[in-house]
Amino acid sequence: MLAGGAVGDSELYAYSAVWLVYALSLLAAALWTRIAALRYASLALLVLTVVKVFLIDMSALAGLYRVASFFGLGLALVGIGYLYQHYVLPRPPAARAEAGPP
Repeated sequence: MLAGGAVGDSELYAYSAVWLVYALSLLAAALWTRIAALRYASLALLVLTVVKVFLIDMSALAGLYRVASFFGLGLALVGIGYLYQHYVLPRPPAARAEAGPP
């Protein structure tokens, strides 16, 4: 029944997960098509999702659930940073040669 009522914790977490997957899908589409507007939309949705997770979702968690949630969010953000570093904003070949081995 979709007639309102209280939103449960699992529903809030599901919204966060779906928004994160949607933001990653937009980022993948932006990398594939090289359309900057998709990349900006992906970043905007990602920022909204992270803010929602920190302000709403984390307030109800305690103990190991909070730790696991921070760990999962951190891994997602590190992965997105890796994608941006290697595919969106790659260093020119000359800068890579000067920097030495990774």
